[in-house]
Amino acid sequence: MKEIQSLLKIVSEGLKMIAQGIEAISEKVDEIAKSQTSPKPKGKKSRPAASKKKATRKTAAKAPTKKATTAPTAAETVFKIIS
Repeated sequence: MKEIQSLLKIVSEGLKMIAQGIEAISEKVDEIAKSQTSPKPKGKKSRPAASKKKATRKTAAKAPTKKATTAPTAAETVFKIIS
């Protein structure tokens, strides 16, 4: 019984350390997110009347492109194995 109690104590201490580490990381991420947010512009600047007119351009037709195949995600691979 003492062996189980000591094992559970070690596990609980490890989980507490992990929780403290995650909390520290989340605080750093919050600080970074707050420092990177920039204030949004309050209003649009008025443009001169000449710049509001847009000239129409004709563009050459583009050739169809091939879709790039991507590797399946981990979740897709697991789902494929299970089914």
